[in-house]
This record gives sequence, C-alpha cells and structure tokens, in this order.
Amino acid sequence: MKKYLFLVMAGLALIGCGDKKEANNDNFKEAIDMYLDKSCIFTVRYDKKPNNFFPNYMSIANEQLGILVKEGLLTSAPFQIEGTFNTKRGTAYNITKKGEEVYSQEEKGFCAGKYEVKEIISFTEPSNTSDGITVANVKYAVTPKEVASWAKEYVKSPVANPNFADEISETPKYRFNEKQLILTNQGWTVKEGY
Repeated sequence: MKKYLFLVMAGLALIGCGDKKEANNDNFKEAIDMYLDKSCIFTVRYDKKPNNFFPNYMSIANEQLGILVKEGLLTSAPFQIEGTFNTKRGTAYNITKKGEEVYSQEEKGFCAGKYEVKEIISFTEPSNTSDGITVANVKYAVTPKEVASWAKEYVKSPVANPNFADEISETPKYRFNEKQLILTNQGWTVKEGY
C-alpha cells in the first residue's frame, strides 16, 4: 500500500512541474519575458565620456539633459572650449552613481524600464522547418514594468519625445507584437532577428 501511495504522489508531483518543451502560454510567456528583459522600453541616449560638452546653441539637448540632472542621473557645470578664433560656451555633463545604475551600455543611454508579457494572444501549432528546427509564431501583448521614476518625470517635459509617455503608461493601448520561437533542448526561446 505504501509503495502504491508513493507512486501516486510522485506522479502528482511530476504533473505540477510542467514540460518546458510543451507549446503553451506559460512557456511562451517565460521565453518572451526573458527576451524582453534584455532591452529597454526607451532609452535617453547619452555618451558617457567625461565632461560631455554640449554648446549653448544645442538648447533642446541641454533642456533634455537638464531633466536628467534634476533627477540625479547627471551633474552639470558651465564649460567653455577655447578656440583659435572663438570660444564655445556650454555645459559639461557627467554621469552620477545613480545614473550608472540605470545606464544601459548596450543601448548607450538611460533605460526607462522594461516590458513584460501581459497576455499571449495566440500561437501557431509548432512545426518543423526544412532544417529540422521546431518553431511557433506567437502573438502577444506587453505592459511596462520597472518604470524608473526619472522616466515618469522626463516624459512630462515639452522637449521629450511625445511617444515616450504612451510607452510607459500603466493603462496603455495594447502593444501587440509577434515573435517566432524555436524549441531547444532547454525549452522555448525567441528566435533573434525575427
């Protein structure tokens, strides 16, 4: 009797584990979330060089960077470059410790946050390509997560890209996307470049 009870309990435990290679919403969500975690919702581009100089005539750039100074991501100081015939006046910016924490080296700028899968809309039945790879096309909707407080302030500025506010909105219009996933020995993963 004890042997039978052990087998039943072991079988129930395996049912709860799930198969990572199975084509289902949970496995696709996990694979796409891992892919989305590698990139930012939007990035405010910034070259991290010391004393990054912006002349006064670049007023929009200086205004945008001024918001990042106010939020503690950069420091600023008046700066001038002496030339042979004239002097360029402007502002030199340097990244702060707080700025380093949200700076994305891959995207060369400050990362506003990330997306996560809100819902798997549909997926095709997995099929094999001519080279024997199992693929499935997955349609999904995303929602923002981990939106930085500085990004919420940044989008209020008249000089910020107007699309950025929609990108980080908690109640957005659905953002639909589609990715092709491939089946590996570890489970499903997003096919890069699709």
